[in-house]
Amino acid sequence: MREIKFRAWDKKSKRMRKVDSIAFDELTGEIKLVNSWGEDIIEDKPIIVQREKNFELLQYTGLKDKNGKEIYGGDIIEGGYLNPLTNEFYSRKYIIEYKNATFAGKLIGHSPYGDTWLNFIHGEVIGNIYENSELLEAEL
Repeated sequence: MREIKFRAWDKKSKRMRKVDSIAFDELTGEIKLVNSWGEDIIEDKPIIVQREKNFELLQYTGLKDKNGKEIYGGDIIEGGYLNPLTNEFYSRKYIIEYKNATFAGKLIGHSPYGDTWLNFIHGEVIGNIYENSELLEAEL
């Protein structure tokens, strides 16, 4: 069974935050992220995501990259393949997205092969779409 966990992009401080737990208030419909993020936020004070809209919640895919780093939605993975005919290595970058009830790698740039299942990308996390926007540039 896949481990369910999240992290959050803090839009105000422009930092990735650890999420310890998530609570849903049935009366108000608010989603609260419970955390222990440091001095700038009071420990154990829930952050209300729905009301403030200052956080982007990112889910863990249940997979790790080739170095053992956890892969989350919004991560950018660099992976590639060796062409057996030419012996050339082709490197590709993918944005990890949740779509059609699964995580997939959306190819950055153009290729006749396009997007792929996350399980087929054997590479490493090189950043994420929030902290490393320069990695979103397509390579020709």
